[in-house]
Amino acid sequence: MNGYCDVYKHSGKIGPAAYMIPAAGIISAIVLSFIYAYITVYSPVPGYISIIFVLVFALSLGFVISKVCFWGKCRNQVFLNVSSFLIGTFALYFSWIVFIYALFNQNGNTEIELRIFRMFISPGVVWDLIQSTNETGWYSILSWTPSGSALWTFWGIEAIIIVAVPLIISSKVIDSEMFCEKCSDWCVSVEALNLAIPDDDELLKEIKKGDAESLADLDRAPEAEYSYISVVLQYIRVALYYCNGCNVTAGYKLKHVTKKTGNEEKEKEKIENITGLFVLPHDSFEKLSDLSNRQDYDS
Repeated sequence: MNGYCDVYKHSGKIGPAAYMIPAAGIISAIVLSFIYAYITVYSPVPGYISIIFVLVFALSLGFVISKVCFWGKCRNQVFLNVSSFLIGTFALYFSWIVFIYALFNQNGNTEIELRIFRMFISPGVVWDLIQSTNETGWYSILSWTPSGSALWTFWGIEAIIIVAVPLIISSKVIDSEMFCEKCSDWCVSVEALNLAIPDDDELLKEIKKGDAESLADLDRAPEAEYSYISVVLQYIRVALYYCNGCNVTAGYKLKHVTKKTGNEEKEKEKIENITGLFVLPHDSFEKLSDLSNRQDYDS
């Protein structure tokens, strides 16, 4: 194991996600828009509680996009971000259409598909209806009916949430993942090894730069023993990545762990990433894996 390990970077390939993410995103946006809009309109307590509805809406949309990203094997962060932004924007527009439809047709209407389609292709009409709703407000909190600037503010916050949350979720979804291009599959990750933090600051800097050889030579982290007083342990946790198919593609990431235990308290861990993801040569992976297996055996 000589030199530093290379920092892992995704290939930039989109894969089946090129059509899976837009299709699943649009379908889920439509379904979630109906659920969100009708719950909002018919909720017995509209108003402040609507923030809960909009958060569930946005988080659900982000969850769908992130799952389809994995299933579609997307390794292109730019495509994922742009897709999430566009899907979020579509969800915002379509949820407004369904909301206006539900609000203006609370007595039921058999022409729901035709009316919603007309609104969809007539954004000017939708905007006019939004403005007219804003002028009068549509719900009351005690004796106050939000309208004008106050209602625009509430709606603005909701709009930011619907567009931003899926984008934020998608921007993180493949950050900590490794993909095997040979097998066309995501690698498995395991938090395999706890190592002692070296006293030598220069050595620690080298390890953070990707010196896997020095990493493998570190002592194992001491095990916490029961104590009547609180004990704080700090160590390095090695997360190993490997391909189940070829057992060639491999990598690792380092985390700083602060663990508080003892005094009959429940153990608490604070975990912080201290490196990105490194590509690990096969011989380095075998050595770290062997250390991990021995640690498991000894414990």
